[in-house]
Amino acid sequence: MNRAATAVAVILALGAAGCASENGTMVRERDVARPRPSDILKAHRAEKAEPSTPAAPPGRRYPGSWTRGPGMPTATVAAAAATVGGRFYSLGGTPPTTQMYDPATGAWSTLAPPPVFRAYTQATAVGTVIYVYGGCISADCSFLASDTWAYDTAADTWTQKAPMPGPRQGLSSDVIGGKIYVAGGYSGGAFTNYTPSLPVTVFDPAADAWTTKAPMPLGRGYGAAGAVNGILYYAGGSATGFGGAPHADVMAYDPAADSWTMRAPLPAPLLYAGGAAYGGRFYVVGGSTVTAASVFTSATWVYDPSANAWSAGPALNDARYFPMTAAGGGTLFVSGSTNGTYSTSFEYATIKGASPANRRIASNEAAPRGPAPAADVAAPASDVDNPSRRAAARPGDYALVIGIEQYSRLPEARYAENDADAMKKHLLALGYPERNIILLKGSQATHSTMQGYVEEWLPKNVKPDSEVFVYFSGHGSPDPKTGDAYLVPWDGDAMFLKSTAYPLKSLYASLGQLKAKRVLVALDSCFSGAGGRSVLASGARPLVSHVDDTAAPAGVTVLSAASGDEITGTIDDQGHGAFTYYLLKAFNDGKLTAKSAYDELKPGVQDEAHRQNREQTPLMLGEDARF
Repeated sequence: MNRAATAVAVILALGAAGCASENGTMVRERDVARPRPSDILKAHRAEKAEPSTPAAPPGRRYPGSWTRGPGMPTATVAAAAATVGGRFYSLGGTPPTTQMYDPATGAWSTLAPPPVFRAYTQATAVGTVIYVYGGCISADCSFLASDTWAYDTAADTWTQKAPMPGPRQGLSSDVIGGKIYVAGGYSGGAFTNYTPSLPVTVFDPAADAWTTKAPMPLGRGYGAAGAVNGILYYAGGSATGFGGAPHADVMAYDPAADSWTMRAPLPAPLLYAGGAAYGGRFYVVGGSTVTAASVFTSATWVYDPSANAWSAGPALNDARYFPMTAAGGGTLFVSGSTNGTYSTSFEYATIKGASPANRRIASNEAAPRGPAPAADVAAPASDVDNPSRRAAARPGDYALVIGIEQYSRLPEARYAENDADAMKKHLLALGYPERNIILLKGSQATHSTMQGYVEEWLPKNVKPDSEVFVYFSGHGSPDPKTGDAYLVPWDGDAMFLKSTAYPLKSLYASLGQLKAKRVLVALDSCFSGAGGRSVLASGARPLVSHVDDTAAPAGVTVLSAASGDEITGTIDDQGHGAFTYYLLKAFNDGKLTAKSAYDELKPGVQDEAHRQNREQTPLMLGEDARF
């Protein structure tokens, strides 16, 4: 492709040993001797790992076998972990480092270290920023921290944020609706004062402020946490800190109701485990199953909230305690802390789908709200999946690729992630460098992440001679009252569009403010609420004629899959949305401008829709632009 200017492509294809009495007061166990973490580390070097857990039974979503990856640059223990853009970050720990693994290159990078020492801390990503909070100021945890630090993955810089309400270590957390929910852990200045920190604390990055919510029914620390369908799950842990007895309790916090409920317990008591949520499941890995952590486990446990049931996943290659654990891009990552020692060990597993039958390990009450995710089904091979044209490398080009097929609480947008994968292949063939393409799929494409990449990442990277390409394949939704159109992220809710979805007007406004030569947007979505890749709140009637087809600002060209009163469709034997299929076909036919591609894809999409006894007419707004 001949181009005088560099280009930026943005592709959005969304396709505790304690218990509560009846009156809710805490009843604590007898005090037990508690060794210091440093003593435990020394003792654990001689410990023997627990036998592996049996492989996972046939089930819905579980990780495939664990694969050993390249070792971390620096051996570490008691660090925190998060993912951004499919990349895995280890932050803090002993010694304090920031290390990043990029699956695209299969290599680690050592980045800007934390400004302060923190161990037994927590990290959560919101957009492109990872927030690290709480933990221990020294390796022996004699003193605790309450400060909050923000690591900007795009700039490789740290900044200090508002502190937590009080010092806390051994805490667990995850993000819900762009806010960080922290549960469990211990407060108190002395190492021997393991006072369980009961209240949930919530950090709002937008306001740079912490708030306190309902207390946990059971005081726990060193447990595992993960958020699924807007509910925070907390599993295992101990009431008495290091050397305390592990527990199997599982608690669920509902932010909307600000209340806790008990869920099906873990199949075995567990503490010092890692936790992560992905694709409608909560994963708990490693940890210790006995008092004083004398034995470590390589177990993987998978919780299905819709069935309120646990199943066994494949065993880790290495038994671990305090494993750095995170999920993103369809992959679970685990690093460090093998058998209680400082370690460079790193492994990962791909989230897989299987048959609907699933052995239930524990279930004792009704399931929480939210649909069960469908099993992953491979899309058929398409004649447009592989690019037929190649172009010279363009090192100044950037791409943001987002694909959502299985939503957290909405019907699937079939083939949307396949659309994104194929689009990335074509962009690589057209010269976009791999290092400049961010691929977000599934639960990575949250509201805050989409907003962060559009409103923060792009402005930091786009140059005056850049051209920007935005591609979105997934659900759209209309506001029934105003007709405003929204792009629906993975965690979007059609009932609460203003707070959980991304307005099309905001997308256009942000792109129009970029210091770029030209912006081109392609939307494989619709906004009628009548079906296809469009959703509507339960009880609302579909819009037929007054969806706001927002005019694109100057310098922005838009290709849309359908008009406001239509629905989009798919081509099942090609495994793509109809609009995306014919757009990629136009690329292979050498139609690399908006007008030439539109002239080819429009009749193709219309003919395909007529074969399916419906109407779908792609639209083009704005001036011609190059892909």
